[in-house]
Amino acid sequence: MTERSWWIRAAIVLVACSAAVYLFMALGRFWAFMGDLVLILFFAWLLGSLLILAVNALMRVPYMRRPVAIVLVYVALIVLVAILVLFIIPSAVDQTVDLFDRAPEYVERIPVWLTAVDDFALGFGVQLDLANRYQLGSTENILTTATSWATDNAGLIFQSVVSTLFAVGLIIALSFYVVLDGGRRVNEALTVLPPNVEREVRLVTTTFNRAFHGYIRGMFFVSAIYGIGVAAVMYGTGLPAALPSAILASLLLAVPFIGDWLALGLPLLIAIAAGDFATVVIVLGTLLFIQQVMLNLLTPRILGQAVQMPAGLVIVSVVIGARLIGIPGALLGVPAGAFIYSLAVVYGNRVKSRRAAATQASAAESVWTPPPDDEASRTGRAGPGTSDAVGGAYPISPQQRRARGERPPTEE
Repeated sequence: MTERSWWIRAAIVLVACSAAVYLFMALGRFWAFMGDLVLILFFAWLLGSLLILAVNALMRVPYMRRPVAIVLVYVALIVLVAILVLFIIPSAVDQTVDLFDRAPEYVERIPVWLTAVDDFALGFGVQLDLANRYQLGSTENILTTATSWATDNAGLIFQSVVSTLFAVGLIIALSFYVVLDGGRRVNEALTVLPPNVEREVRLVTTTFNRAFHGYIRGMFFVSAIYGIGVAAVMYGTGLPAALPSAILASLLLAVPFIGDWLALGLPLLIAIAAGDFATVVIVLGTLLFIQQVMLNLLTPRILGQAVQMPAGLVIVSVVIGARLIGIPGALLGVPAGAFIYSLAVVYGNRVKSRRAAATQASAAESVWTPPPDDEASRTGRAGPGTSDAVGGAYPISPQQRRARGERPPTEE
């Protein structure tokens, strides 16, 4: 009988594993077919849920109506997108083209910097000899190859830009319906559920808002501050490609662990290639100051309780997100992992509380409490088998009599 039950459990485990593998394969096929559309719908919902917060903030203004607040929020969003498309993106493209045009001039400065590094190392007794190892022709070949690749794939690049702009417009249009609804349909749908199920679903949505939305809002604010700082210091020192460098640096800052170094390295490389030693020192010092201020002061205050995962889970979230949906997955993997981790913590604490309550209840049931003696309760005096105490008499058990050195009535 025991051997038969073991085989049954093994078969159940095997069937469950097979079903899980089949489910993951089915999800992979579904993602390959509908992944782009799912991403557009998800980002539309995410943008709408974030804009709802702006609408609710405007509703605090006296005499503000919700339709007016929605119109104001979307007018501001459309103006921001128009500025981005008509001014910022063309300027960034022009600065990038200018950087490529001036690249041969910057390449010629590399041996000068390598010689300076060699001289600096020799001051400490270290001989690097980087200038002799440097091959100028190889760098020029790499630059020529990159320029020819950009020229040959100009059509594909333009098509990708147009597709991205179309997707952004579709996301904004779909998010309008999310904001217009304001979550009312979701609340109405939740009310038809059983009370226990509704309570659990609202717990999940609350945890999601705290973890996912909190992380997205915080990182957007921090990245915007860093991007403005990069653009300001590069424009102030006269470095080229200030606008595209600021945009890329602000996006790279959101990458966990290595984002800080990547966001610092891009402007620093341009400063090394196009500026002098003083410019490099100014750019490095300014960006390090901004990063330290944000990382040590602003970031914990802005993100708050959004992400409280161990470092290992952060790495796993980034890797899984990047494997599933690429760069967007790497950026969204951390808030998604934070949501799952926060939910697991909430349910884990609930299980611990239930176990503690069950332990206390079992401990209370194990204490023997006999019913009060009727005669003692009527007269207020200790009856047989009771003990005098402050406030009246109470019955005692045979175990308590033995502990006091007395014999139970049955033994007398």
